[in-house]
Amino acid sequence: MPRSRRRRVTDSLYIRTLQIIRLEGLETGRFEPVSDREMLYLQLFRAGHRPDRNDFIVSRPLLRMEAILLDLDEDADEADDAPFTPTPETAISPK
Repeated sequence: MPRSRRRRVTDSLYIRTLQIIRLEGLETGRFEPVSDREMLYLQLFRAGHRPDRNDFIVSRPLLRMEAILLDLDEDADEADDAPFTPTPETAISPK
């Protein structure tokens, strides 16, 4: 059964509102950027430009993709920080 139009509008409005709050928080220094999109917005804002927030608000699928990519980056960083554990094998084979 398809979702009602009212539910879709509410979801869209919620996602848009969250992004607006994030961008306003970047301007005031309450939040740190967590994505390349937010970093670009903050750089433009600090450079004295007045970026249009609507240009930095993305749709739900793009926001989800951004979140997935951030999770993948965090997982890769954690894997890079794994401690070195030596193995009993020698690095150079004796000849």
